[in-house]
Amino acid sequence: VPAQSYAADATLESVITKQGVGLAALGTEPLRFTAAWSDSLTWRGAEYPSEGAAVVIPANRTILLDVSPPNLKSIVVHGHLMVHPTLDVRLTVGRIVIEEGGTFAAGTAKDPFLKKFTLTLTGNRTDAAPDAFGNKVIAVKRGRLSLHGQVTSAGEMRLAEPALPGNTSVRLAGLVYWNAGEEIVVAASAPGK
Repeated sequence: VPAQSYAADATLESVITKQGVGLAALGTEPLRFTAAWSDSLTWRGAEYPSEGAAVVIPANRTILLDVSPPNLKSIVVHGHLMVHPTLDVRLTVGRIVIEEGGTFAAGTAKDPFLKKFTLTLTGNRTDAAPDAFGNKVIAVKRGRLSLHGQVTSAGEMRLAEPALPGNTSVRLAGLVYWNAGEEIVVAASAPGK
C-alpha cells in the first residue's frame, strides 16, 4: 500500500522588506512566515499527516514541529523544518532528506534546544529506496542540518579533594554542566587512582 503523501501548502509566503534596504532580519536569519505542523491550514485544510505518510516541506516554507506526529514514512525538506523550542517532541520517521536550500533545525549555536527532542529512524536499510540515499537515514543534499542541544558534562569527573563521610558537598577537578534533578554518584576508588 503506497504511503499517503502530504505537502505543506506553499502558496502562503510572507517576506518583509524595507524599500532600498532588503529583507528584514533577526540576527543573521531572515524573518519568515512560520506555519505550525499541528495547524490543518498548513496541510491545505486537511488533518496533519497520518501514520505512514510521506511529507514534503516545499521551498520558501517554514514549518514549526509543535507536536509529535505519528510514525512517518519520510520527510523531504526543500524549505525549513524547525523543532518547537519550548516543547518536548518525538519524531519517528523512516528517512529524512534535506534538499538544496532546505534546513532542519532544533536550536541554534546561540540558543540551544533545551527541551527533549527524540528522533528515531525506522524501517529496514535494505528495503527499496526512491534514491541513492537509502532508508533509515538523514541525508543532507546541499541543505543544512542544525542540531544544537544543551552542553552536558562528561560522564566521569575526578574529585579535587577526597569526599569524607558526612560531607554535604564535594569539590570537582573540572567544570561540569548539571541540570536540576540529575543524579550524581560518587564512587569509591583507591588512593592515587
